[in-house]
Amino acid sequence: MYMCHRKPIVTCRGGEAPEYLGDNGFYYTPGDPQSMAREILRASKRQDPVDYDLQSVSWKHLASRFLRWVENDLDVAKRKREA
Repeated sequence: MYMCHRKPIVTCRGGEAPEYLGDNGFYYTPGDPQSMAREILRASKRQDPVDYDLQSVSWKHLASRFLRWVENDLDVAKRKREA
């Protein structure tokens, strides 16, 4: 939702967030409250709207990624059975 409204997003490092947010995200270190506070302050000072790649979070794109993940998982399981 924040991406559609071009608002800054503060999230922890890791996972898939950097893939979606890129340089536009504000990343804190999990378990480090000072890191989180620092990134919240940085994000709050941002004046210009954020230019996110909204195509990367479309239902079509996400479904395609999920399908590739499932197909890969099935291929791995098949190779294990055949071995």
